[in-house]
Amino acid sequence: MPQHRTLGDGRLRTVLGAAIGTLVVTNLILGGLLVRRADAGVARALAATPLPAISIPIPPTAAAPEPTPPPERALRQRAKVPPPVLLGPKNLAISLTAYCTDVVTGATAARVTAGGWVCDRPPAAARAVNLDAACRWLYGKHAWAGMLAETDQRSWRCYRHSS
Repeated sequence: MPQHRTLGDGRLRTVLGAAIGTLVVTNLILGGLLVRRADAGVARALAATPLPAISIPIPPTAAAPEPTPPPERALRQRAKVPPPVLLGPKNLAISLTAYCTDVVTGATAARVTAGGWVCDRPPAAARAVNLDAACRWLYGKHAWAGMLAETDQRSWRCYRHSS
């Protein structure tokens, strides 16, 4: 009697599995190629279809309006700011000495140096004078300090804005 192979044989299962796997892979590859070809055909068909032409009529031209004259130009002027009011002092050294002895602890006098005015306070180091603060002390909260000559420390004066 001839021998029949049964499904229980391991080699038969392996051969059948390999054949089925090969058929599945081949089917996938061929199916993908067909889909690509179909997509390319649709794309070619769409590209060959001309788009409809749209025309927009040109509106009739109206008469150009008369040009408007340019606006009158304003003349540039400087702002009219009143000059500051000179408050003083007549004697800067005496006024600053009064400020130093009243405000700076231990100060005995004010003196001018190359760097500006200082309050002397022996034996401690001299302390620089804030001239804006000194002007406010002398003339009130709206006073401020300014120099008549940039290189002359003795030219400091106190001012306020005119109102």
